[in-house]
Amino acid sequence: MKPVFGVLLGVAVVGFTAPVHAGPLADAIARHADKDVAALRAQLPGDATVRCTLGAVYAKRNDLSRAHLYLTDCDDATLPDDIAADVVKLLHETQKKTRASDLAVVELVSNPTGLVVAFDGLPHETITTPATIWIKAGTYTARVTANGRILTNTVVAKEHSRTASIFEAAAAPLTSPTAGKIDFTDEPGGNATGEQHKGAPPNIKHPPLTPDKYRGVTAASGPVIED
Repeated sequence: MKPVFGVLLGVAVVGFTAPVHAGPLADAIARHADKDVAALRAQLPGDATVRCTLGAVYAKRNDLSRAHLYLTDCDDATLPDDIAADVVKLLHETQKKTRASDLAVVELVSNPTGLVVAFDGLPHETITTPATIWIKAGTYTARVTANGRILTNTVVAKEHSRTASIFEAAAAPLTSPTAGKIDFTDEPGGNATGEQHKGAPPNIKHPPLTPDKYRGVTAASGPVIED
């Protein structure tokens, strides 16, 4: 009987998998308290792990706008084992909730890309173009700074609507002035040496400006009256 017991014990040991230990990020998602939000925001911009954890915390707090902002692309990110499954689950839940909500979709687009938008629809957030955000209905201001200029757009977002705020911020190409020289040698009254002509003005004949068939006609046609 002892050999059989030893075999069974060996099988049990081989099939046993230790549970994944929950780290501080998993604890932050589970608590999703104000202090967790503050601690994670202090690490921004951070890497994908920080961003996705913050998005998961916002999802737990039912802040759909910020949850969507920070969870974007987290399903393709390489995350620690203790939070990866929860992050993907919360991402999918957030996508379903936003689509079923009254929120509006705003596309923030710029040329060139990579501009930081200050948007009062999501205050205190750093949004880099291009970005898709979900916000409550209302009238907002989006602003970017590029090439020494401040560009401002007004965004009118309605429930269940989709709109775009586009910034054309590409710098205009600089053109160098073309050096030129004015030649007066062909002007009447001057000559090749630049001396002013003296005496009566030269008799310069110009070709007629009217076509040949109209030349000589000075009045409307009619019978000729002889004296």
